[in-house]
Amino acid sequence: MSSLAQPEPVPLDRPLLGASLGQAVSRFWRKYATFSGRASRSEYWWWYLVAVIVNGVLNSLGRSGGPVGGVFQGLAGLWSLAIVIPTLALLWRRLHDTGRSGLWAFAPIALGVIGTVLAISGLFALHVASGDGASLVPGGVLLGISGLAFVATLVVVLVLTLLPSNPAGERFDRRAPYPVSA
Repeated sequence: MSSLAQPEPVPLDRPLLGASLGQAVSRFWRKYATFSGRASRSEYWWWYLVAVIVNGVLNSLGRSGGPVGGVFQGLAGLWSLAIVIPTLALLWRRLHDTGRSGLWAFAPIALGVIGTVLAISGLFALHVASGDGASLVPGGVLLGISGLAFVATLVVVLVLTLLPSNPAGERFDRRAPYPVSA
């Protein structure tokens, strides 16, 4: 019998620092739609790698054509539907671990939607006011700027997911903070 005690498992609402690929995938599915708590960088990025590989394989096989390709296209669609909520929840928890609100996950979407609506309404207003297509250029510039803003916010979210754990993120845990040892 070993005198070494087994380490206590890390609760699901706490980040598992240095998670292995298997641990990250297991925690991903166990916390399917959990938006509270935190997720470590390794939990987030291992899952991201798995999701990219599975998506790539299913989509590649789906392009093979014929009935087999159709089956893989269907599987790719089901896979995407199955992981959309838990992937958003994982991103949400990862942002919590950096000490930020999970609402940062919606920054690219919100900016993209707002920018697109403004650009389209600008295009429509310019077209109606001028009666010719030549005045559509300013609206196109607005659409381009909104696209760049969308990409910029994606980069911001990417950078935020790369940041190390921040003790301020403990405020997003359901349980009391880690005990402080003397």
